[in-house]
Amino acid sequence: MQIRALTYFRAIAILFIVGGHFLTQAGFVETRLDITLWRNFIEGGTTFFVFISGFLFHRVFAPRFDYTRFLRGKMRNVLLPYLILSVPVTAMFLTIAPLGWDFFFETPRGEGVRDGVVLPWLQLLATGRHATAYWYVPFVMLLFFCAPLHMRFIQLGTRAQLALTLGGLAVALLVQKPIYEINKLHALVYYTPIYLIGILTSLHWDHLRPAVMRHSTVLFATAAVLLVAMTFDGALGNYRRFADTPLFSIDLMMLQKITLCFAILGLLCHLEARDLPFLDEIAERSFAIFFLHPILILLFEASGLLPDLGWHWANYVMWFIAVFGGSYVIAGGAREAFGSRSRLILGY
Repeated sequence: MQIRALTYFRAIAILFIVGGHFLTQAGFVETRLDITLWRNFIEGGTTFFVFISGFLFHRVFAPRFDYTRFLRGKMRNVLLPYLILSVPVTAMFLTIAPLGWDFFFETPRGEGVRDGVVLPWLQLLATGRHATAYWYVPFVMLLFFCAPLHMRFIQLGTRAQLALTLGGLAVALLVQKPIYEINKLHALVYYTPIYLIGILTSLHWDHLRPAVMRHSTVLFATAAVLLVAMTFDGALGNYRRFADTPLFSIDLMMLQKITLCFAILGLLCHLEARDLPFLDEIAERSFAIFFLHPILILLFEASGLLPDLGWHWANYVMWFIAVFGGSYVIAGGAREAFGSRSRLILGY
């Protein structure tokens, strides 16, 4: 049975993802309070994606789990669009991207076809660092390969499930996000507890649904406290484990976004009876928007097509309309032009 609140949450998640990816371009570079608060609120949306993915794994795939068919579907609908779009995007990254190879990789890019083109292209495919957000695909494919372990997790008793999830969460809060998301094993350690929380939420949804609806205001207030706490802790966006990061630094961003998962779901459960076709359509196009928005950001940044309006909030609204709106329209146009085949290119 479809859970409409989760569909609406997919739409909210992609709004966060896109909204957190052009902050620098819009001028959110100072440490003013409004900028810091917004960065700490809008970034970290990947947690929503992973939570939803874990929820859907239990709800959709686990009842009749077939590992081969599961991986085949993910390769067709996730990996194939990534590989197809990565051909032009990698060329753009290696030629016009403002933050190029030397920003992300310690080893200098070589010369010639082999060392200057082929090997860098393969390294970019493996890391997803050729476009904002593309790092997620190599990571999530690694997560999908672990599906038999997730099935085993579902079969465990509740105490064992909670022990594994809370233990993994404690580790994740300490290790924090990998630097520039290069290390996919680090990302797997960091995000797996979120995936497991999504699975557990689906497992116990009948009991959790009334609770999150009843306490959504408290959950939003808790998320706000965590937002303020991380802001005054000196955080500016996602926590990352750099060499000089204090040993026992706790990732408050993860705690804030986990709390928001349940707060937003609680709010959306109140809206389930309402027909919200725009959110339905955004949710349907969400993965296509995910693939397209980094390309538009790169093109707008390299071309200078979007002017500086002189105020960072005006710039932000302009960038959001151009990037999100453009991605939404292109996704719809591709669907009209290619029909169901657009799924192989854009995941929609």
